[in-house]
Amino acid sequence: MNKQTDPLRYAMAIFLLIGLIFSGLAIYFFKTQQDFIKTAIQTEGRVINLQNGRKGGKAPIVEYADKEGKTHFYYHDVYTKPSSYSLGEQVKIYYNPSYPDNARLGGDYFLIMIFGFIGVIFTFISIVCIKVFWKPM
Repeated sequence: MNKQTDPLRYAMAIFLLIGLIFSGLAIYFFKTQQDFIKTAIQTEGRVINLQNGRKGGKAPIVEYADKEGKTHFYYHDVYTKPSSYSLGEQVKIYYNPSYPDNARLGGDYFLIMIFGFIGVIFTFISIVCIKVFWKPM
C-alpha cells in the first residue's frame, strides 16, 4: 500500500485532532466556569424539585435568594440517573450580581470532566499509534 494513502495515517491524524479538540473544549469550559465564579456571588440554594429527562434521568430545580432577598430559580441542564441531588438538599450556587437569574451550581464540573476524559483518551491512543506504527517516508 502506498505510504501516502495509508488509512492508518489518516486514522491517527483524525484521532489526534479529535483529542486536541475535546481537550481544548475542556480547557475552555473550565476557564469560562472559573471566570464566572470569580465575579459571581456565592449563596446557598435548596433543591425544590427534580425535573425528569427523556431517558429517566433527573436534574435539580434550585431555589435561591439574591443579596436583596429576591427569590430566583435555577434549572440545571445535566440529567443523571440516579439523581445526583435529593429534594430539600442544600447546594452551593453562584449567580451574577448584575443578572441574578444567571446562575450556576457550585462544583459542577461534569461536562468539563467528560470532555477532558475524551480528549485525553483520543490523544493518548493517537500518540501510542504514532509511536508504534509511524514510519518515516
